[in-house]
Amino acid sequence: MKLTLPSKWFLGLAILLADLLLVVYFALRLTLPPYLVRQIEADLRRDAVVVREVFESQLKTGHPDTAEIDRLSHDLAKKTGLRITVIGPGGTVIGESDKPESELKNIENHLHRPEVQQALRASGADQLAQPTLADGETWRDIQGFTPDADELGRRGLAYEHLDQLALEHLYGVRS
Repeated sequence: MKLTLPSKWFLGLAILLADLLLVVYFALRLTLPPYLVRQIEADLRRDAVVVREVFESQLKTGHPDTAEIDRLSHDLAKKTGLRITVIGPGGTVIGESDKPESELKNIENHLHRPEVQQALRASGADQLAQPTLADGETWRDIQGFTPDADELGRRGLAYEHLDQLALEHLYGVRS
């Protein structure tokens, strides 16, 4: 069977269209997931900053008002559509947007939950327990010391991250 000129044109365009669709499919398959992961991570970081700002004043005291934290978690959840759980230094839940305040004492301790342990490991909080001064050295001995930014970068923790961890530890947010 011999193809007519219009049939050849149609077949050629159909093959070209199929090729273009394959290129678009593979391009999206390679680029879209990393892009979405970056967007989700950025959204989570932004949410974490908002949550931190809301709860920071309560957590700084060292003796947070659990009723106020729970109220704040409910208010923030209504406004953002997020589920918010605030965990105290020992893993005790001190705010939960999905439960009334009267049920907080019935919620299991979260300290040993896998996701909490993973977050603690990823944060480098364990490094806060390591001494930063040599034996016999005091903070006066290192006044004026300028940290080596390249060395801090090689260790994988930015100064701001370490500063945040230290403040959270001092505020009692981390045990």
